[in-house]
Formats: sequence, structure tokens, C-alpha cells
Amino acid sequence: MQAMRPIIGLCFTLLVVSASLVGCSRPFARSFATPAVTPSAVRPQMPDFVPPRVVPGAAVQLTVDAHRDVQPGDPVAIRVAAGDPQQTDALRLAIDGADTGWRAQASLDAGELRYEWTAGEPDTYEIVAQARNMDGSVAQSSLTLSVGTHSVGTPQPVGTPPATVQPTVQPTVQPTVQTYTAPSHTPQPVAHRVSHADSDDFFAPSKLPELPRIWESTVTLPTYPYWDFQTAAVDARYNWPYQQFDAAAFAAAAPDPQPKTYSVIVLENQYLRIWLLPELGGRIWQVEHKPTGNVMFYQNPVVKPSPWGPPQQLGWLALGGMEWSAPVFEHGYDWGTPWQVETFSHADGALGARIATPDDGRLLTLEIELTLPPHAAYFEIAPRLHNRADTQLDYDFWLNAMLAPGTGNAPSAATRFVMPGRLMQVHSRGDNALPLDAQPLRWPYYGTQNLSVLGNYVHYMGFFEYPHAQGPFVGVYDGDADAGVVRVYPPEVARGSKVFTLGWDDPIPSHYYTDDDSAYVELHGGVARSFFERASLASGASVTWRERWYPVHGLGDLTYANDWGALHVTAPADSPANSPGDEPPATGIKVATGVEVHLYAVQATTGVVQLLAGGRVVAQQPFSADPFLPASVEFPEIGGLVDITEIRVAGRAPVALPVMGGVGAPELDARVLDARVLDAPELNGPELENTQFAHVFLSYYPGRK
Repeated sequence: MQAMRPIIGLCFTLLVVSASLVGCSRPFARSFATPAVTPSAVRPQMPDFVPPRVVPGAAVQLTVDAHRDVQPGDPVAIRVAAGDPQQTDALRLAIDGADTGWRAQASLDAGELRYEWTAGEPDTYEIVAQARNMDGSVAQSSLTLSVGTHSVGTPQPVGTPPATVQPTVQPTVQPTVQTYTAPSHTPQPVAHRVSHADSDDFFAPSKLPELPRIWESTVTLPTYPYWDFQTAAVDARYNWPYQQFDAAAFAAAAPDPQPKTYSVIVLENQYLRIWLLPELGGRIWQVEHKPTGNVMFYQNPVVKPSPWGPPQQLGWLALGGMEWSAPVFEHGYDWGTPWQVETFSHADGALGARIATPDDGRLLTLEIELTLPPHAAYFEIAPRLHNRADTQLDYDFWLNAMLAPGTGNAPSAATRFVMPGRLMQVHSRGDNALPLDAQPLRWPYYGTQNLSVLGNYVHYMGFFEYPHAQGPFVGVYDGDADAGVVRVYPPEVARGSKVFTLGWDDPIPSHYYTDDDSAYVELHGGVARSFFERASLASGASVTWRERWYPVHGLGDLTYANDWGALHVTAPADSPANSPGDEPPATGIKVATGVEVHLYAVQATTGVVQLLAGGRVVAQQPFSADPFLPASVEFPEIGGLVDITEIRVAGRAPVALPVMGGVGAPELDARVLDARVLDAPELNGPELENTQFAHVFLSYYPGRK
């Protein structure tokens, strides 16, 4: 990878009224953890700024912050603000015709529309900003930005702008979903871990890190000496060593926590930063969504043994992140022991790590391959279990994600569990009004209680999708944080899907697992359908699958997701809706006007959203979305009262951009995580010709709170 070019800030500004200009430097994403890992949360202002250009008379301010010499793959920060905010209703941004749609100014941070764009292939791009006033009039400003041609255009105010920006759209035809596939060449292993010894000047003005990258640092956490209360044991069925925890002796001794330093491995691209903790269960400790600063996982500020875990072991560390539970259910044996970690990289910019149980003679082995692809805001994990015994092994494997999406390190009462199924099976509960353990219950309403909303719980509860995981996704969305987490997986292999909540009105006290009031919810995924049954592997056999995880934001809620992205559908308040306990309408959502589709894409995509009734397209609108800025697509008029039974999103594949001089992104392949998409009707019609791929969101009723 070539050396990073010196970065020199460049700012263009259009302003309608005299006002102090905001500086051109922009903050970097907030780091989630301690200064030992990411020492600075704000990129210092770059030297040698080009003075802002002010054009008198413009009614909308357009600010572009980029390198002087913009090259493909470079970050470009764009900001749109109204000249007269008091009279402005909405803002809009378009780049070469692909636009964000109108965004209500009241819903925007500081009343500004902010967008982080990754520069495309060498070309000249037109950037257009619009502001819509309360009376419906539209003001516009624009500039041209040259990429790869060593020049930037001049801002140009427009006196009488058009009322709308019409994107040039080439929607798409193959109803497939895409899975990242590494290049066919041999991966380049990184010598165990690539160190970043000089992390203190990570955000120094003279140099910014090349992306993507893998680096190593340390983190110091207050840690209770739980190892002093453990004794060695072996589960003979698997020849699997583990540590038994003496909870009574620990409680009697009441030791204090002491600082302890752990190694951290970091994988990073332009959208995500992923932390691994090899010494504490080889877990994915945290994932930060850099465009927003949100994090996916709960992060316990202390390392403290709890009274939970396998009954023959106990002492489980509710440390947070994503852990690997084997060979017994609940949390497995190796949540607090060192795992083997080998990092690797591909020539296309993809990064990864192989996280494996120690090679110590155990009969069941487990390896997790983690991949962070280039130019995308998701990561994939591929568990692989192998039976080395001479006989069949019955076993448990569950991955457990402890979640607190957003920035508060605790879910809010508005957190919602999004599960496609209509029946669940109780694992355990603290509320005696709910069914007994192992009994099914209706979802999401049990009587009048909406169990999909965290704030509706009194006590703790755990439950599985019943009779098995439905797929292709599950999710958690915190409405107050406007952030969530999506898991996309193959339910024909990973047949178990579980949720656990500590409760809300009367939750499990936090002192059992931490020293503050932080909290979490859990999403589990397993091979067996529930904890009430086990999976089996014949001698010498293996099982593996691949699933995708990603953070989402800016949707308001979550309706559906696949490996392309997530959406939330809203309809007018007077549309027919479910009554508590009713089944969803078989025909979909009956509406005439006012449908909005909010889209989050894991890669930059432009295209169209279609609403269908009985296989017929009744409305469609263009969109542009990427991990920085979700799209909100409005359908103000549909043309009569219709049953919306299907939503299709057809998009142009993102351009394969170089990674700071590296090789472009891989070709898309046809591997499908959600096999049901293959059964969807073919997209047809002249408006869908000459396209590359389509994402079909099958009929799915958006649950109502």
C-alpha cells in the first residue's frame, strides 16, 4: 500500500446572509473506549486551508471539506445549511443526480444536512444543495468537484433553481443478495498481529492512518481477581478444559478490582472500527460505526465474575461484545480464557482474523473467521466446528451478542426486538403471568403486552424463535438512540435464534455483573433450535456457515433487513393497523397516501424503491443511500386505496474504488444468504432493464408499537 498523501483541507462555502462561517475542519468519529486504544476523538485542524469562498445572495449554504487533490476513495465531507433557518422546511443534497430526498430541517443535527461521501472514479461531479422554504419555494446552490484530475470547480449560485433534483437511475434486475467473497489468490497473513506502536499520534495533523488497516494496542480495565477463586477441571465428553469458579469464596473475600492491561487487535476501514480481545474469550469486544460514533455492543467498564454461566463452572464475565459459547449452552466454557488469533489481509483491502480455540487435544474444535470487507459497513463471521473424536458428539454452540446500540452503554425503554416469526418459546422468565419454560407464546403480542418493546417488560425474560429460527434476519433497534443492530444469517443451518432481556421495571440488578448502572440485551444464534435440544456431529464431520452483522442508524425503527441493508416502513396514522393479539393482515398495508420507506445501505447505492400490490408496481421513487446517510423515500400519492404487499429495492452496484492506491473491490457473487429471495417474482418491465442486481424485500408487515 502506498504512503498516504499529505492532506490539505479545502473548503467552499456559499452563504446568503452575513454570518460567521463554521470552520472547515470536521470531527473524526468518536472513539468508543479508553485513550489507550484511540487517543483522540477529534482530528486537529489541518494547516494551509484554502479560504472559504462566499457568494453573496445565495439562499443555501453548501460546504465541501476535502483534500486539495481529491483522488478516488478519498473522504469528502459535505454540509448543507439554510441561509434563513427560520423560514426553511427541508434540505436536500444531490451528487451527480443521486440525491438524499428532502430531509426535514427540524430532524437534522444542528439543522444541517451532513454527508460523508467517498470520492468515486476519476470524473467531474456536480454537487447540488437545495433548501425548501415554508411556502414551497426552493433555493439552490451548486459546485463541481473533480476527482483524480487535480482540480476543483468553482461554487455557482443559482438564481432560479428547479424545484426538484431528478436522479439519473438505472435500476436493476437479478433478484439476488450479495455475500462478500475474498479474491481467489492466497490471503496474505499478518504476522499474528500488526503492531501500531505509535498510537499516541494517531490523529496527528502531519499524518492520518492508511485505511483499511490492522493494528494492535492495549486497554487497561479494572479487573476483579476471579482467577484466585478458580480451579482447573475437564469436561471428559469433549476433553475440554475449563475453570470452576467458587462463587461463595469470592463473595466472602469481597476483593477489590485492580487495573489489568489486555492486548487489543483493531481492524478498521472507512466505515467501521472493530476491536478484538484475544485474552478474554477471543471476543469481538466492540464495533464502532465511524460515521455516527455509535457502537453496537454493550461494554462493561469492569471485568467482574457473575453468578451465571454453566452450572458446573459459574463466574461468567458479562464483559460485552460478541462471545462464542461451546461446547455447552448458555455461555460455554471459554468466555474468559485466551484464544488463538491470526490476522490476515487480502489484496482488495479486505481484512480479517481467525479466532480459534487452543490446539490442546480437545475433541471439538471451534474457529471463527471474521472478515471486514473494503468499502462496506458490515462484517461477516464464519463459525466452523469440527469433531475430532472417533464417535458422534452431541454439543451446543451459540454466539452471543450483548447489545447496547447508540452511545449510552444501555438500551432505552424504546428498544425493540425485531423477529420475523409469529411464535416464540420461553426459555426463562421472571414474570409468572407469562407461559412456563419451554412453552410457546404468540409474538409480538401476548394478550395486550407487546413483548417486542423492552419498556413493556417488568422482569427478565429469555425466549427462542419457535419452532425454529425464521430468518433471514433478526434485529434490535433503540428508537431513542435511533440506532440498531442487524444479524443476517442462513436459518437452514443456524436454526436457533434467541433474545434475552434483564427486564425493565424490575430488572436483574446490575451489581451482579458490573459496578455501575450499565445494561444490555442479548441476541443469540445457534446450531440447535433452542437450549432444550442439542446439535450433533458425526466423527470427522464439520459444520460451517457465514452470517453478516452491521449497525444501522437514522431509520426511526426497523421493519426488515437483508444483507444489502435495512428498511423501515411508515404509513399514515389512519391506515388499518393490528389490534393487540391480532394476526397481521395477509394482504399487507392498506394505504392510499403517505407511505415512507427509510433505507439504510451497507454500501453506497443508488436506485429505485417500488411499492407493489398483487405483483403490480403502483409507485416508485429514486433513492441514494450509503452508510453515512440513509435515504427517506416518500410516496405522497399512490393512486387509490391499495394493499401494499411487497417492497422492492433495485439499485446500481457501488463503484469498485481503490483503497488508497490498493486494488479495487471484488466482483459480486451469486451466493445467497436468504434463499427465499430466489423464489421472488422476476423484476420486469422497461424501467428495470440494463441493471445489475435487485434486492427484493418480501411481504413483511411492519409491527406497530
